[in-house]
Amino acid sequence: MRYILTLTVAAIAIITLIPSTYASGYPYLKLRLRVYENGLVMVNATLTPSSATLKLKLLGTPLKNLPPLVFDERNRPLAHREEGDYLLIYNTSLAEEVNVIYFTYDLTFKDGPIWMLKADLPTNSTVVLPRGAVVVDLSSVPSRIDSMGGSLILGLPPGEQYVKYVLTSVTLTNKPESRGSSLFLLLLILPTSAAIITIILIVKVRGGSKYVLTPEEEALIRALKRRGGKAYQSDIALELNLPKTTLWRIVRRLELRGYIKVEKRLRQNFLILRR
Repeated sequence: MRYILTLTVAAIAIITLIPSTYASGYPYLKLRLRVYENGLVMVNATLTPSSATLKLKLLGTPLKNLPPLVFDERNRPLAHREEGDYLLIYNTSLAEEVNVIYFTYDLTFKDGPIWMLKADLPTNSTVVLPRGAVVVDLSSVPSRIDSMGGSLILGLPPGEQYVKYVLTSVTLTNKPESRGSSLFLLLLILPTSAAIITIILIVKVRGGSKYVLTPEEEALIRALKRRGGKAYQSDIALELNLPKTTLWRIVRRLELRGYIKVEKRLRQNFLILRR
């Protein structure tokens, strides 16, 4: 019995000394967000792999009918699976680069004519707005302002960032007689957008009419107040008896407008009332 116990203790000690082959640390080579007219966002991340499995934090939930694409620098597919808010990528030891592409609707929201892109960026990122988009507000000074094919390109720093924009009816045709005017229009869009961004950053005008809460939003806020201003989203769902998708949209709207703060606790959304 003593011999078996000794072997067990020794085995446990050996196991604890074996280094883990699982790593969540990874340096980004680049991160690019391409926003489409309907609010869909293509996230394209390029990472430097380690000798271990990578654990990538997703910026939003990938589309179910279009799962993430993961491949190395030679376009060879890499094994992967989604686990909650993360993407686990396997067998990266032989790759020099790991490329991840996925599509999500979680990063955009529309309020009337104004669209908002909001994301917690882990690194310096490039954001490509839809064709003809004009920025009306943004959270930080862009490190880059450029234009390509009628799309405004912004370089944003790490952290919680947002860009508010409106879509114009600008379209560029391929007719020979309109090329001159199209080029003029392109040259006009970029300085105008840059000027608007500059004015926003200097003045930071956040005007407009006061947002009117919907009955469902008011009910959620009242439910939070009854619970001392803090509660798990699952508890609120039970109290309000709302479908999961409906409640998620309400929470997202209130978060974007600053009424509540959403934290991840025990792999659940924890709601905190801000005002």
